[in-house]
Amino acid sequence: MKAKKIALAGIAAYIFDVLTSIVCRGVIFNKVYKIETSEGWRLAECIPPLSFFIGAFVLSIALAIIYALLKNAIPGRNSYIKGLIFGFFIWVAGVLPGALAVLSFMAIEPLAMLYWISISFAQTPLKCLIISSIYQS
Repeated sequence: MKAKKIALAGIAAYIFDVLTSIVCRGVIFNKVYKIETSEGWRLAECIPPLSFFIGAFVLSIALAIIYALLKNAIPGRNSYIKGLIFGFFIWVAGVLPGALAVLSFMAIEPLAMLYWISISFAQTPLKCLIISSIYQS
């Protein structure tokens, strides 16, 4: 494995993840948090805790490592297609079941969960596309 490329891909995916989360969840869909009636929301003005950023970084590095280990087993004719397919599989196997479990067991508004699922449907394959393109370059 190429450790430098894994680290660079993980860092780039982390930056993409944080920026798209800020834009989508903090700016575009911020009004959803204000109209939803759930009592569990933090104030919209609150900055996410440091654990959010650390967790996002660790998960981005983990995705880069997993891609590096599985890249030959992922279908696709080039690294871009492989990255998108890998991201879709990660979304189907990891994000979607987790989101549905949260919706089933916690008092979260279904509309907010629908926003999260839609954002992650676009975000996860694109994040993995970034990882695959950097790792293959």
